[in-house]
Amino acid sequence: MATMVKQIERDFLIGVLLNEQIPVHYLYDRTEYRFRVSRIQGNKLYFATAKTVENIKPKTKMNISFIYKNMQFSCSLLVIEVQKDYIITILPEVLYKNLDRVYARIPVPEGLEVQCFYTAKQYVLPFPKLSKAASSSVPQQKPFSSFHEGVKILNLWIKNYFDNVDICSFRNDNILLTEQRILATSGKILYIASTQEGLPLTDLSGELVTQETFAHYLETAGHNPAYLNKVMEEFIVSKRDKGILSEIWVPMIFQQYVVGTIHAWKTTESTAPFEGTDKAKLIQFSKDLVSMMYAEKYFEAGFLAGKMIIGKVVDISVSGFRIAYPISPFSSTLTINGEVTVTLRSQKRTITTMAKIVRVYQTSKVSFLGCHFVNMQLEDRRFFFECIYGQMFTDTNDPIVTGTV
Repeated sequence: MATMVKQIERDFLIGVLLNEQIPVHYLYDRTEYRFRVSRIQGNKLYFATAKTVENIKPKTKMNISFIYKNMQFSCSLLVIEVQKDYIITILPEVLYKNLDRVYARIPVPEGLEVQCFYTAKQYVLPFPKLSKAASSSVPQQKPFSSFHEGVKILNLWIKNYFDNVDICSFRNDNILLTEQRILATSGKILYIASTQEGLPLTDLSGELVTQETFAHYLETAGHNPAYLNKVMEEFIVSKRDKGILSEIWVPMIFQQYVVGTIHAWKTTESTAPFEGTDKAKLIQFSKDLVSMMYAEKYFEAGFLAGKMIIGKVVDISVSGFRIAYPISPFSSTLTINGEVTVTLRSQKRTITTMAKIVRVYQTSKVSFLGCHFVNMQLEDRRFFFECIYGQMFTDTNDPIVTGTV
């Protein structure tokens, strides 16, 4: 993954480009250009060019890369002047060190058409939405004959460990209970092993609500940061006052939505200890109940059929691409780890492959997806490399290895 270098290192590296005359690489429309820095004046970089660069004009940007001490660096430069034998740009605000060896991103070359089709079954639902989908797939099996049978089996099993159980399926995102709100924002399990001790300080598994998770929730809910510990203490004390010895809340998650909760609590010591393997089984129960909700078409009203992603491919490389598209209900279903079918069409060959969504972000009007190609055939990759870079795929292509999706 690309890492932004600090300002001191950035200034040093720009000086190295001039003092050691390290070549800078720029790819455009299947042609590789090499420049060298001839002068640095104020906030301007002067590049000496051995040949005229096509289609580079003032106010355009160049994505360049260079190698220093066997490390890849890249940045985007704003062009302010172009002459026959030199180009003047503004000094880059940021410079990236590329720790992964993936290929340079360039504008889509002429003659290459890119189509993306999102085939996963996705839903827009009126439930609390997590920032990252638990899974982009839908359940394929029916673990019980019905949802109600699953509830009965869960009730019988959990009574071995807790005196009481409550299963709640949400109708909308208007959630009143604090515990459910924490689950709805974090997607984690709220487990209080003993109300004499409270929430865990840390959790190596990443599954549980810790004191830090709870404090973050309280702060985002508007509580004064100076009183977070007091509020958490009062939260635990209120449970002791109700006679609760221990309790657990498990979210029921469908894709990126929290659609319900399982709540179990203990008021006597007559039940068996609740161990780690029991927690894993309760998590599986939550997944099985969601599977039955899906099988019984609980989510059907929010179904969106797979469709083509209508947008503009901002840049592309052999490893992936970035696409911009308008914000819409459909765009909200495109989440990290989702997969898209991609068709790459040129005059000589059409390649169909899969890509995984690895990055999602948006401005006020436009959403962006960063996608990484998966399982592209070697011969297709070789052809695609030549198609976008205008070079044969060989081990000597290292100078243009840079960037990230």
